[in-house]
Amino acid sequence: MCRGMLWCYVLALTLVDISPHTKLTALGKSHDITLHDSLVEGINFQEWGGEGVGEEEGAAPAGVALRPAALHFGPSALAAPHARSVTLTNTGNTTLHLASVAGTTPDFHASFFESKTLAPRTNTTFSVVYLGRRAGHVAAHLYIHTSLGVYNYPVSAVGVASEYEVCVERAPTL
Repeated sequence: MCRGMLWCYVLALTLVDISPHTKLTALGKSHDITLHDSLVEGINFQEWGGEGVGEEEGAAPAGVALRPAALHFGPSALAAPHARSVTLTNTGNTTLHLASVAGTTPDFHASFFESKTLAPRTNTTFSVVYLGRRAGHVAAHLYIHTSLGVYNYPVSAVGVASEYEVCVERAPTL
């Protein structure tokens, strides 16, 4: 009993210590929450990207270019990692600050940027990994947080059964 109470006490102290240094943010419409314009290290981050009216999917603001503009993995075996590189270029005349890349689904994962700040006319890369969990088409967005805003980067893949017949999500048999 003492051991259980000790773990609860340690957890509570950890949460109390972490909470003043963390900031809850959410981006996306799956939970009817859209927060942006957060202040991180004195840099204002605002939303921009392919979900606005009249904007083409993957449209970046002036000063930023992404190659490829959208990432399509195509047919990919389930339960096997598939990696692609994305290049982000600062085409503007001022330094671009990069904060993070975050996803909305467990199927796609992104690495950190190779560089956190980009001088004008320079670029950096990051990797995106697709690890399929179910058969069929999967589409999502990765959110690239920069000093110019949050870019909704479209990613997609088609999960297919692997040659080893690995099936990640299967209905239980009775």
